Amino acid sequence: MFRGSTNINLTGTVSGTSFKWTVTSTGGITGASEGTGNKIQQILLNPGTTPGTVTYKVIPVAKGCEGAPVNVIVTVNPTPELVITNPDTVCSPAQVDLTNADITAGSTTGLALTYWNNEAATSSVQNPQNVGPGTYYIKATTNSGCAVIKPVTVVENPLPQLTSALQVPGFCSETAFEYIFSSNIPGTEFNWSRAEISGISTPPNSGSGNINEVLVNFTTNPIEVVYDVNLVSPTGCFYSTQIKTTVTPTPLLNSALNAGSICSGLPFEYTPTSLTGGTIFKWSRAAVEGISNNATSGTGGINETLVNTTNQILGVTYRYILASNNCENPQVYNVTVTVTPSPDTEVLVAKAGENPVSNEIEICPGGSVNLFSNTSFPNESNVPSVLINSNFNNNSHGWTTEQQYSNRRWRLGNSQEEVASATTCTLLQLFFGCQPQTTYFQSNDNSQFFLVNSNTSSGTFSNVNLVSPTFNTQNYNSLELSFWHVYKDGGGGTLDDRGYLEFRTQRNSGTWNGWLELDDFRSSDGEANNFMKRTYSINNLIGFRNVQIRFRYHNANNDWYWAIDNFSITGTGTAAPEVEWTADVSEWTSTEINPTNISPSQTTVYTATYTDPGTGCPGSDSVKVIVRQPPAVTITPNYCGDSRFIELISDNEYVSYMWESGGEILGRGRKLEVEIASTYSLTVIDEFGCTGSGSINISDELIVNGDFEAGASGFYTEYRNRTGSGDLYPEGDFAVDRDARAYHNDFNGKDHTTGNGRFMIINGAPGTGKVIWRQTIENIQPNTNYYFNAWGMNVNPKTPARLQFRVNGQATGSIADLRGRPVGEWVKFYSNPFWNSGNATSAVLEIINLETIRDGNDFGLDDISFGTLEPIVFSIDPDSNSPHCSGGTLELYANITGGGNQYNLPGQMEMGK
Repeated sequence: MFRGSTNINLTGTVSGTSFKWTVTSTGGITGASEGTGNKIQQILLNPGTTPGTVTYKVIPVAKGCEGAPVNVIVTVNPTPELVITNPDTVCSPAQVDLTNADITAGSTTGLALTYWNNEAATSSVQNPQNVGPGTYYIKATTNSGCAVIKPVTVVENPLPQLTSALQVPGFCSETAFEYIFSSNIPGTEFNWSRAEISGISTPPNSGSGNINEVLVNFTTNPIEVVYDVNLVSPTGCFYSTQIKTTVTPTPLLNSALNAGSICSGLPFEYTPTSLTGGTIFKWSRAAVEGISNNATSGTGGINETLVNTTNQILGVTYRYILASNNCENPQVYNVTVTVTPSPDTEVLVAKAGENPVSNEIEICPGGSVNLFSNTSFPNESNVPSVLINSNFNNNSHGWTTEQQYSNRRWRLGNSQEEVASATTCTLLQLFFGCQPQTTYFQSNDNSQFFLVNSNTSSGTFSNVNLVSPTFNTQNYNSLELSFWHVYKDGGGGTLDDRGYLEFRTQRNSGTWNGWLELDDFRSSDGEANNFMKRTYSINNLIGFRNVQIRFRYHNANNDWYWAIDNFSITGTGTAAPEVEWTADVSEWTSTEINPTNISPSQTTVYTATYTDPGTGCPGSDSVKVIVRQPPAVTITPNYCGDSRFIELISDNEYVSYMWESGGEILGRGRKLEVEIASTYSLTVIDEFGCTGSGSINISDELIVNGDFEAGASGFYTEYRNRTGSGDLYPEGDFAVDRDARAYHNDFNGKDHTTGNGRFMIINGAPGTGKVIWRQTIENIQPNTNYYFNAWGMNVNPKTPARLQFRVNGQATGSIADLRGRPVGEWVKFYSNPFWNSGNATSAVLEIINLETIRDGNDFGLDDISFGTLEPIVFSIDPDSNSPHCSGGTLELYANITGGGNQYNLPGQMEMGK
């Protein structure tokens, strides 16, 4: 053992034995001593470097007797010496080798070293050759198994890091880039460098500490700039990184500042452009008097509809500010657009005889409306063509002067008035002296004019004004200003003299706008005896109630002069706007101001557009004409009442009713009782005055091809069929076609229903009883009342026919007596009132002619009908789909035949499980 505790247990063969011991040899070992007991437990220490022994002499004692002594020898090994030197502090990230011999230098040789994460040596270090910062434990063990464990500490210094931004907001070219470094470690040193960058004219640069340099981007696009930065901490730790920023040329607006002119009420679209990539366009627009739009702002392009509520052209200004990558151009770009007024249009609509309304109106199908339109733009083509005409020959013509001193103001001058004495010399005269020469004014018409002359009057001429009378420019399409003048400039004498031509306009509120410049004169124009004419288009002054023009002579002192003559303003009036009506669902158009009797077939929006012929600007308004759906008329027959008739009833209530059949009006109430098998029509008028109609055939038609639309088929006849031949001259022939005239020169007539269908055309045979038409109807119900009818018509006025039905060989019903009837008039003949079937189960229905004369006796037949008004006797035989299990689905079948409308029959079926 090395330094440690003995643990020797003593036992004997005799019960109750005790022991005592003495130390007979220590061998340089300390801590051994004599004693008694059953265990020797002492701490022994070997202070040397080699093993030593301790000998204990143990004597057993039992019942007062001592036994033979026994020597116990204990070997004590020396404790190993472990010296730990912590490794040097390193920069993060620390990577230290704990097995490095320098860490355990000076320790006992021959030790076995192990590495642990804790002092108890229960968690070993996975890779002791590469550990990070922290406290670890090294355990040293000798060959004899003696061991010692000690801590070792690894310490690292942090790397310096930038706490200032790595991505820096951009800035404008030709301005300083200023960057202040900051780090997580106080006292850190900063070294930076910037390489040459394409598009940046500033040379490469480097330095220590903060960055402050001006970068010049000579391209049109933003350029990224990268700085390489090295950081060194006070402990010598080194770290490299980059910072980035963007240098952007100042964005300039290269789209037009004058956006032209638009019409009021139409969208104004403007797309700003810049050569600088990534440019953001911010704009704002203030409210403008006369423009109904509120102030607004936005980014990018403009797309808004401006509404000019006046009759004059108004200018609207948008203020643009440009920025790109944090580089904002301080310049404000003013984009202007002029808004030309559009005709203020109003549209109304009315039914005939009613008051006009706006927005919309409802009419019935087939109804008509009248449209009305008007505009605020009057026809002013007759306005005066001359607004001002001032020749100043007799007086000032209403022009005023505003100067304080009489000798420094505009005044009326005359042609042949002396300008000033002046000496002029030729080269030859320089040798002989010069003679004074006098110049005289002479206007273009050699008459009176207005003059201001600083050469003949001393003193400063400042804001010397000649002001016109006011004039009205409303309802004009074009305006032109002209005058004759001479302006002689002083040539930069005592003062820099100038002449200004200016105007001002009066607002709707009555206040005047400030004077604005129309033109200026800074050099001589014309000669005193040769006035020059000036002409200007002043269309920008159209639409104002009051306008004034002035000539302002300014900043002159002993310079020269300005003379004005024959001033005029002329113009042309505004022609009446032109109107065009359009419809949204059809190609209908009109150029009438108030179109009348317009009948839309469906709901339609009508739009009137007035176009100002002077500006081309449109103004529109619309009305909607709603075409109501006609009443949907449905009729229900009641077969279950009195068997003598059927009750027809309108399913809905209306304001009025009209029942018809065969062109005859039968009633005007909601209900109608009928006793003839026929088609009945009901025409109604609803609460909106709209008409609708419906019809019902109250009996199942038992006749096949009774209207002959299927041609000469489905029936028997004893007449010869000549259909398609065009020849019905022989008696006893017939044809089925559309026009009787096509078969005989003396025939006329067309079909009964539409006038364009087919019917049976007959050249009557002489004698009676010859069957014209026959058809057999099977499944006749016994003891049932049946109705039949047909229509006959003369096709030749000679000897008209008399037609009658025959049923099962028995003549019955009314006679169509065509005598006295005009050609083309259809006459109905029918059962009167019924034909009762009795025991019959079939019916042979025939039509015969009772007229026996050969000549004439030519007629037509159409729309033969046979049916019953009584419900057909029905039978019912209920059944199910099959025997069924409990809980399943059972399907029941009524198996009903015959009958009229549906019947609900109480009853039951027995169903077993």
